[in-house]
Amino acid sequence: MRSWEPAPRVLLAKISASELNFELHAFVGEVETASRVKSDLNFEILEKFITHGFFAAPAPSPEPTKIEIARIEVLEALLKPLSQLVSDRPARNTRNQ
Repeated sequence: MRSWEPAPRVLLAKISASELNFELHAFVGEVETASRVKSDLNFEILEKFITHGFFAAPAPSPEPTKIEIARIEVLEALLKPLSQLVSDRPARNTRNQ
């Protein structure tokens, strides 16, 4: 990562009874690669979640809006290496070629 590039970060954007929405903010060297990078990161996150059991069935709850999150303590450790996937990608500058 270059000093002028913002560091990648993960934000918790929304919590509801049925979902947790996260946003991954990362710099990519070319606009044309943004969709591919986003897809790669989403697949990596999905693989990690499946591997570590994040999709376990929630325990029955008398409160319909109560959110049960399996293994939330592992989430930060799983997402942290993803920032390396983004920052380790070489930026290509095709304007000067």
